This record gives sequence, C-alpha cells and structure tokens, in this order.
Amino acid sequence: MMWVIPNEILNKPGRLTDEEFTIMKQHALYGYGILREKSDISDSIRMGVLQHHEKINGKGYPLGASADQIDVYARILSVADIYDALVTERPYKKGFSKRDAVEIIMSMTDELDIDAMKSFLGSVILYPVNSIVQLSNNERAKVVANNPECILRPKVVGLTTGKLYNLSEDVSCASIVIL
Repeated sequence: MMWVIPNEILNKPGRLTDEEFTIMKQHALYGYGILREKSDISDSIRMGVLQHHEKINGKGYPLGASADQIDVYARILSVADIYDALVTERPYKKGFSKRDAVEIIMSMTDELDIDAMKSFLGSVILYPVNSIVQLSNNERAKVVANNPECILRPKVVGLTTGKLYNLSEDVSCASIVIL
C-alpha cells in the first residue's frame, strides 16, 4: 500500500479545499501504517502517531477517540504539534508569536489533556533570562528569573527604575503584562 500525501497538497501555497483536507487528514493513518510494519517501534509510539490529532472532547481525527481512549504519547504529541503549527509560517499564513501560541494552547482545555499541556508548557522558555522585554506599564525590563508554572509571567527588573516585578506572584503586578 502507498502511504503518501500528494505533493501538490503538501506544498499547496493556499488554503486546502475540503476534499484536500480530507486527504491531508489521512497522514495519521499513513504514519501508523508505516510504523506498524516496524517491529522495533513500541505500540505506544505507533498509537501516538495515529492519535496525535485526537481531542479529549472526541472531536479529533482519524478515529474520533476521546479522553481515556487516547494514548499518553498522543496527548503529548498533540500539544507539541499544535504549538509547531501555530508558530510556523506557511505560504498561506504568518506564524503566531510564541507568546500568542502559548495563549492559544492554554485556551484549548476542552480539547487537550491538561497534564500534557502543563508538561509541554513547562518546557517552553518564552523569555530567556537576561532578555529585554516591554511591559504594559511602558517600562522596559530585563528578565531575571522564569517560573515554569507560569511561563507568561517571569520576574523582571525595570531598566530605568531598578524595580523588581514578580509578575507571577506579586498581586500588585497583576495588571502588568509583557507586550
């Protein structure tokens, strides 16, 4: 059996038609079919490939699996795949900023496994230590520490005031965000 998505669909510079998208959605089945023939690949990895577009609310593809029917590897791959799709520029769309991609993923609690989401987001560093950021209070600041539990809100020090802003823990900083 041939496990291929046609190049004209893979490399199409514009949005896919409904028919093309139906063909594109077969890639999970094709990947599973390729891996099924490999004896050195575990069943969990195969299922991760097969189910990486499934959603915990049952509205994913190709099987329409939900919640506990979805393999843990697929739950993790799903979050990573969505993040990659969001930040990657395509011929038909600009990529989102990493910050916006994280916000979008955080809003998908009805579709994604919360533990997989937290695990993935805990490994993402949006604002590396020593990077300079613009705060919503019009101050530029230097990142001095990250909080893996709250990646959008690191500790920063104002460049002109020297003030420490603990964006994730200090209630007085609740209205300040990084732009």
